[in-house]
Amino acid sequence: MKNGWIKLYRQICDNEFLWEDKPFSRGQAWIDLVLTAQRDESFFYRQKITVERGQQIIVYNELAERWGWNKTRAYRFIISLQELKMVTLKKCRCGTLLTIENYSFFQGDWNAKNVEQKRNENWNAIELGTQQVDGDDWNNNWTDNGTPYILNRNKEYIYIVGYLNEKTGKSFKPTTKATVSRINARLKEGFTPDDFKTVIDSRVDKWANDPKMAEFLRPETLFGTKFEGYLNAANLDKKNISKGKGIDYEPIK
Repeated sequence: MKNGWIKLYRQICDNEFLWEDKPFSRGQAWIDLVLTAQRDESFFYRQKITVERGQQIIVYNELAERWGWNKTRAYRFIISLQELKMVTLKKCRCGTLLTIENYSFFQGDWNAKNVEQKRNENWNAIELGTQQVDGDDWNNNWTDNGTPYILNRNKEYIYIVGYLNEKTGKSFKPTTKATVSRINARLKEGFTPDDFKTVIDSRVDKWANDPKMAEFLRPETLFGTKFEGYLNAANLDKKNISKGKGIDYEPIK
């Protein structure tokens, strides 16, 4: 059911039952950006700027209020989208001009048919703002007509690294080959994205306030060969807490 297209009416944003529940998830925030992008080119006289199709002027305070987030989280989310090549950003006098990558390609009426045709010719399905992952490496190549490939089974990379960035306030990239390789190795061993979240939560809780250990809140340390040890320690920690014990474990060296 992941193939094919739907049309999403912009007025869904006015539906209090569906759209007013906060805070937004990252997925809902992304859809909100797509929904609020300009449908047609417009000139804003007050700001004296032309905003083209697929663009909008964003102010982080306003995004934070709309999504039920704080300003820092909204800023980090937008920067993560930029790093994933889902948007481009440009400073302007009234805020930041955000451009949804490939907006016209995916929002044009003819594209649904064309994309489905290419998929039936054994192309990978195409998804807004994503790129192809080939094996253990992130392949930044695009097709000749500027179309990005789908991020097949490897959306876990974006999810895991995004969660790490959210918890640590850092800006690691899910496109780094070493990071992708470590995550992929753990996934092949049978660990799940939820296991990564458990390890991240546990290590952040123990190391974030320790200046010497905070620097080790990074993919190469957390997602390496000691991952299972960190996970076992986190699970044991949870077990002891549930029994009313507050055991503090030393970092695994």
